[in-house]
Amino acid sequence: MLRSANKPHLLKLATLVVASLITTVSANAQQRRGDAPGALTTADYARAEKFMAYNTTPLVFGSGVRPNWLTDERFWYRNSTAEGTEFVLVDAKRGTRTPAFDHSKLAAAL
Repeated sequence: MLRSANKPHLLKLATLVVASLITTVSANAQQRRGDAPGALTTADYARAEKFMAYNTTPLVFGSGVRPNWLTDERFWYRNSTAEGTEFVLVDAKRGTRTPAFDHSKLAAAL
């Protein structure tokens, strides 16, 4: 058991340990904070720009369906693919998805 005479000594020791930890953590936090804001370079911005929507959108296919509803329970939409654009006809009632027209026939006719 600890004698009551040692308690003030332990309290001082604990206070010193806590103060030392706080000082160390504070110094590390200031050091990190100082590096972050001013460390960005032109290369960092150029690398980040690669991920902007205007650079990534051409790489994404089949997203952003905007249905154009017909009078019955069908709709058509334009879909981007790696080969180009396709037009799709969807029958919501039957649960079918087919090309809206023969794309190659239309291309040949044009």
